[in-house]
Amino acid sequence: MAGEYSRELSVKVFAGQGRHIELGHRQGGPAGYGLRRALIDQSGAFKGELAHGEQKSIQTDRVVLVAGPDEEVAMVREIYRRFVEDLIPERQIADELNARGIVTDLGRSWTRGTVHQILINEKYIGNNVWNRVSFKLKKKRVRNSPDMWFRADGVFPAIVDRHLFEAAQTIIRERSFRLSDEEMLEALRNLRRDKGLLSGLIIDEAEGLPSSSAYSSRFGSLLQAYKLVGYTPKRIIGMSRSTAICAPFILT
Repeated sequence: MAGEYSRELSVKVFAGQGRHIELGHRQGGPAGYGLRRALIDQSGAFKGELAHGEQKSIQTDRVVLVAGPDEEVAMVREIYRRFVEDLIPERQIADELNARGIVTDLGRSWTRGTVHQILINEKYIGNNVWNRVSFKLKKKRVRNSPDMWFRADGVFPAIVDRHLFEAAQTIIRERSFRLSDEEMLEALRNLRRDKGLLSGLIIDEAEGLPSSSAYSSRFGSLLQAYKLVGYTPKRIIGMSRSTAICAPFILT
């Protein structure tokens, strides 16, 4: 009975979170460079921006994304222009930003991976996307295929032109189209041998390797790509023991 109750509750929570996505409400996670989290009340009235790590205190309030400081917005657009128009790769863009003393939204140095995440995240064109990753109790963390994602287009203020964003995606996809399945897997095997383990972040940081999203798209999921190269993740990254015990599932 307890197990059945938990499953029914999970379904209801999942459906409720999906409705919030369609309304443009943010479901956890940092805003990201160039964006900020803002609080609105149940009528949609703006209440103010949330500081990094700050949480809402009233249950009926909701969190949405808004444009960040002008200098950060301008820098996000410059990253896209350098990548699309000047054909500058992520690693070189990161080096340029670090040389100029510019730091990420978390106050850290830029890496190939952090630049890559800006180039592939739809929130910069105003889309709210959720359920890209899921974790069910006693199951492994799974990167879901795009057909399982919840999405709502144009619910946040776009800070990057959609045509520029699509051009960036085309460039990123073409990098993997040139490789066969076996070439992609061999590159993943070599990366595992060099690093000792694999993760989406490690893949995105690797120079000359297709992105983690490219592996997920080509092989159905990142875990399936891991399986094909004989790698099994030993732990769930980013989840505490107490969270794993208490939550029926967690999705991002």
